[in-house]
Amino acid sequence: MMRLVNTEPVKDPKTRLMRVFPQDETPPYAILSHRWSPKSVGEVTFQHLDPNSESPKGPVSYKKITEFCNKAFDAGFEWAWIDTCCINHEDSQEEGRSINSMYSWYRKAEVCYAYLADVTKLEDIGKSNWFKRGWTLQELLAPRNLIFFDQNWIDIGSRALRRDIIKETTKIPSEVLLINTNTDYSVAQIISWATGRETSRPEDRAYSLLGLLRITMALDYTEGGEKAFVRLQQEIIKRSTDHSIFSWTAKLEEPGKLRDAFAKSPDEFASCADVEPNTTSREFALTNNGLRIQMRINDKDTNMIWGVLDCTRKGKHVAIPLEQIEDAAERRYGRVGRRGPADGATDVEAAIFNEMEYREVYIAPTGPRNFNLSEWMDAGAQYTFFMEPPMTPGNPLVIDLKATGKGRWKFGPRAWELKLEKTGHCGAMLLQHPLGEDQFVVMLGVHNNRVWTNIEPKNGGGESLEEMSNNYLVTAKDFLTSERGKPVLNGLDERVQDLGGGKHVSVKIRNGEVRREKCFRVRISFLIYDSKL
Repeated sequence: MMRLVNTEPVKDPKTRLMRVFPQDETPPYAILSHRWSPKSVGEVTFQHLDPNSESPKGPVSYKKITEFCNKAFDAGFEWAWIDTCCINHEDSQEEGRSINSMYSWYRKAEVCYAYLADVTKLEDIGKSNWFKRGWTLQELLAPRNLIFFDQNWIDIGSRALRRDIIKETTKIPSEVLLINTNTDYSVAQIISWATGRETSRPEDRAYSLLGLLRITMALDYTEGGEKAFVRLQQEIIKRSTDHSIFSWTAKLEEPGKLRDAFAKSPDEFASCADVEPNTTSREFALTNNGLRIQMRINDKDTNMIWGVLDCTRKGKHVAIPLEQIEDAAERRYGRVGRRGPADGATDVEAAIFNEMEYREVYIAPTGPRNFNLSEWMDAGAQYTFFMEPPMTPGNPLVIDLKATGKGRWKFGPRAWELKLEKTGHCGAMLLQHPLGEDQFVVMLGVHNNRVWTNIEPKNGGGESLEEMSNNYLVTAKDFLTSERGKPVLNGLDERVQDLGGGKHVSVKIRNGEVRREKCFRVRISFLIYDSKL
């Protein structure tokens, strides 16, 4: 199904005819490429032209669609396609089908009119933001014929005529723009043309490449840009043996970081514009042990291992940096994003290439191979405990305060606060029950990035509060539990302690904020009740 609008001039733009055609029975049509107008101007949507829909509220301008239809009508085309109104964007299923069909729609159009709303002078074509958007890449390359129009809808030249400006702006070879040679381009080269382009939704950086890479896949606008791009690469390798897809290089700020086989974004292919495919590439496959691939390995220097891909740059094979994982017999490697400022994917001289032997290896996925609770142990920059109700200095219930390591107690604007800089430390409050002389210690700490509390009665022994704080993890054996033979703090965030004679003390830790900063709010309650009830 393809929805088209009629180009015949109308007195009221709201009455312009729309019609649905079967995919294989569409008449000749013109197609528009443009940047969407800001919300303050408003685009004409499907709901504006559909007589069965309620017209949306808010500003809308029919000028762009009217000018486009006039140009198409003058050129003899009865029908035209515009993404704003020929797709019902309120229907997510239709939008998904349309995005997967978009490349073919631009390809089958008789002509594409690219409207550069920010261009008023011919010499400013290359400066247009149209060249910086993700979706306009396929709209530039897919049509057989493309004509540029400036802000006033004046014809400023075809893609072929303006190829030099376009090449300088986009780094896309002239022969691609002219469509006059039978040349194969690698996956890496095509993705490199998307470097630096922007999209309103992060996932569209991947989805806007579907047509150019001949991929169809389901869309999910909740998965995030990185996951969408990784999923795109995984779909590509299901039908392609082009090794260039692994020739990416990580950003400068990630030297030495282990990665899996796939890039995080098109920007990591910025240096791949001249990486050419090898038509005899060996097959590879994604397994539950990582990417299984046959490649030549250079591991004479175990601190500088290289895996050679079946793709070339200026006649030299491209190699990617690897790092051995686990035992060498496992043949598992981690992909190093880059080794330093200069060393990402690199080129290998023919003599060195011929000395290397082919091996079947695995490029391992990142992250744990098994389910592990460490995924919930998010490290905090600092852990702040805020006492409730406020206990002011001089309060007879507060006898002493101590903390381990660089932890510190301080009196904030309203209450005592304990700040611990890292996990593995704790603080202690020596308190007295208000209905007697019973003293007890409230311990507050962090273990494996999780907060915990305990209440210890203060006996008449000679151990000071400072000693209790510093030795707590060793001396309080009863507070250590083990389910797998590994002693760990039980991670309780609330406790109740019987002090005898019906007197109890309760401590609860809850997440909250104080002064717009995350903290753990600690409520200490003094209770009287019969523990036998």
